[in-house]
Amino acid sequence: AVFRQVATSQVISSADGGEFLKILGSGFDFSRRLQYHCLFVEECCSAPPCPESECRSLQSVSVYASSSTEVVCAIPAWGSIFSYSGASIVSSFTTLAFYSTDFKTEVPFDGDSNVRVAFEERFLSIFPSSLPITGGTITVFGTGFDTSCETSVNGCYLCSFGSDGAITMYGASKTCADRTCSGAASTPTSTREIACRFPNWGLANSAGGVDVSLF
Repeated sequence: AVFRQVATSQVISSADGGEFLKILGSGFDFSRRLQYHCLFVEECCSAPPCPESECRSLQSVSVYASSSTEVVCAIPAWGSIFSYSGASIVSSFTTLAFYSTDFKTEVPFDGDSNVRVAFEERFLSIFPSSLPITGGTITVFGTGFDTSCETSVNGCYLCSFGSDGAITMYGASKTCADRTCSGAASTPTSTREIACRFPNWGLANSAGGVDVSLF
């Protein structure tokens, strides 16, 4: 079997996973006796593709080939375990490798360049959905948050709160005077959760719906 290409040489995926990656090639076993999986390995070495033993990696669920020329991998939830691609290393991509699960061997790649996948962090929801106008704390749920943000190039997180005609306010580990939130940015408690302080909205605004953004 030979792995020749996917739809594009660079793929941007949610760190929550669930999207599908079509592997095109030839000679795949589609008798349903053998299975295949995709392996995503961070580009943390100086000359990618990097060895799995040196870098963080995650594989997809094993599947049967759709035909002798096609296998469809479900992209795994990278962000449930790891921070978004590039949070702690220079490269913002992982390199895709394709394996025969049963033979535990890599299927050779015969394309023009390595296939690279970037996992982006995502903001999914907040809790609670309502708070007193005088303030409180919300939890932002998502995927791929950088738990080592205090030492990363992009830094840690803050929330902004706004609505039409209102004065935008900010909060992170504590309420902030402005968007810089100097010395108060929030560090995620996991790759899926961040807490933000909701300021005393009533000091400058009236009660009503408030939009929350994460930076």
